[in-house]
Amino acid sequence: MKTKKKYLLLFFAAIAFVLAGCPPYEPPIHNAYSVTIETLANGTITASPKSNIKEGDSVTLTVTPAEGYQLKPGSLGVHLENDLVITPTGSETTWTFEMPDSNVTVKGEFENLGTPPPTHLVTIASGITNGTITANSANAAAGTLVTLTVEPENETYFLRSGSLRVVPETGPTIIPTLINTEELITKHEFTMPASDVTVSGIFGSSIPTYRVNIASGITNGTITADLNSGLYGGEPITLTITPDEGYRLKSGSLSVQTSSTTITLEGSENTWTFEMPTSNVTVRGEFEEDIFYSVTLPDETPNGTITPSSDSDLDNLTGGETITLTITPVEGYKIRTGSLSVQTISGTEITLDNSEDTWIFEMPHSNVTVSCIFEDINKIYYVNIETITNGRIVASDTNVKEGDIVTLTIEPDEGYQLDLDSISILTEAGKVSINGSGNTWTFVMPNYDVTISNEFERIIITLGGIMYLRILNEFYPSSFTFIEVYSDPDYTDRICLGNISSYNNIDGRLEWNIELDYIYDDTPIYIRFGYKYGITRTYDYGGLYVSGSHLNYYLTSFITDMPHISLNGTVHIYNSDSSLLDGTYLYIYCDGEAIARYIVRDDALWGMRIPAFDTPTRVYFYFEYYNDDSTLLLYDTGEYIDVLDSNIEDIELGDFYPYP
Repeated sequence: MKTKKKYLLLFFAAIAFVLAGCPPYEPPIHNAYSVTIETLANGTITASPKSNIKEGDSVTLTVTPAEGYQLKPGSLGVHLENDLVITPTGSETTWTFEMPDSNVTVKGEFENLGTPPPTHLVTIASGITNGTITANSANAAAGTLVTLTVEPENETYFLRSGSLRVVPETGPTIIPTLINTEELITKHEFTMPASDVTVSGIFGSSIPTYRVNIASGITNGTITADLNSGLYGGEPITLTITPDEGYRLKSGSLSVQTSSTTITLEGSENTWTFEMPTSNVTVRGEFEEDIFYSVTLPDETPNGTITPSSDSDLDNLTGGETITLTITPVEGYKIRTGSLSVQTISGTEITLDNSEDTWIFEMPHSNVTVSCIFEDINKIYYVNIETITNGRIVASDTNVKEGDIVTLTIEPDEGYQLDLDSISILTEAGKVSINGSGNTWTFVMPNYDVTISNEFERIIITLGGIMYLRILNEFYPSSFTFIEVYSDPDYTDRICLGNISSYNNIDGRLEWNIELDYIYDDTPIYIRFGYKYGITRTYDYGGLYVSGSHLNYYLTSFITDMPHISLNGTVHIYNSDSSLLDGTYLYIYCDGEAIARYIVRDDALWGMRIPAFDTPTRVYFYFEYYNDDSTLLLYDTGEYIDVLDSNIEDIELGDFYPYP
């Protein structure tokens, strides 16, 4: 109460004082300063404003070089009365500076455009220990940027704060600007003056100190530390996050790491702190667009409700937020299995976590839409079976509740079987999994009607066995051999035709198999073998295969008696040895493939059988000689002979030649 009375007395006293004729209050007069432009040759510099300027006002300098001239880089300066120099900011013809509490003089120099600017030496001072300082150039023109790289010898040393200096021969000392930090190495930058300079710095060490490095490559914002170097373990460090306009720090991206561990951070939004470890650390982070996203709920949800948590503004959400939905069916209803969905605009399904009637998901960086269907707990679904030929499918029940097991019995017609790749159970939501084998399959009824389809395929049976030839030992099978299957003993109704799968060239043993459609039981099968040379086909006499079940039955000895012709003759040898040695073989080829082989033993006489030909057929006779190790030593050049007659004599072949 006393204070209030005191102020009232002062107020009325002031009114009385004014009414008594005292002069009115006048604000204090601020000092005003002026800009003087030094007389220049080859151009002009003007200032705006030039006089009556208050401390802190902005002054604009307009530089106008004469034709053929330019402002010499680094020459423009604002000189104070105490000999200090202010460097204005700007480029080319427009520069600005903030007026100090002193009159100033603007100085500059214009140079001829045709004259290359002179360069000046950048010298690193001698005697620097415990680290190195290097410049990106040993010579630089005035006004150009010079980069200095500072690297301590090891982690126990650091560049002392304020010790990095650039001293020109004329003019004030320059303190370079820190532009980058990576582990121990820092980079600094300064503008080259119009004189030679000497760079110096001091690396110090006592108690080990450490550095905070901001990772390079961070875009759309900056991360700064209140302390960067010369730090001791345990010191508190504050990080300031400054996103560019329209951006924010990406959730979970900010980290502080040593070479082996991650440091714990405390804080929120744009200010974070941590305790400096006894190691250098690197700070990393990522900025993302500051965009808000929305969750769209269904306009109607019959037989149930979807309610977001009370603190969720579904139209202003950020990526990474936790969204909670309470989903409550009315009595007698439930959420249809698979119907609850949260999808992004692109159709990506978002994972949901569930506890009773609460559903939780993490908001993506996208708008999302929620969908859900509530259905009757006792709803019945239908099993529909498509019309199928060559068999049928029988379901254990066609009116089924969700989750019940349905058994399918497959009943193919005779000669058919289920095509395993064709069986399919489809709903409007997709395909249903099925389990089973043979003719019995089961599936779990989904919460949709289902349609079942499949195909039946003809049963394929395999016939096979071994056939031994009875045309002397000289004849052996080849790829010319084929097999035919008939349904009648007259060999007029051919069922199928196949090739021999493998054969043995020594003893005439044929291993064969052939696939054909299912044949009803008790149906006789007749098989015969044949050989083809060009357009000529030769068959054996054929025989009944089996009567009864034909599945995977193998004939173990099918004897063939091929029509054949006999060949014999004499081989004339023109080398020094008038007789052939053991190991000499005669080969007979037809259409490029051997059809017979004969061992020549008794001097030069030989005789053999080969399958008969219906027309004159050109065959190729060829001799080889092998030693005891089965190594080919000699061969002749061979000869083509047309064969039809049953007897060929006096086949004369050329000399044997060493095998290359």
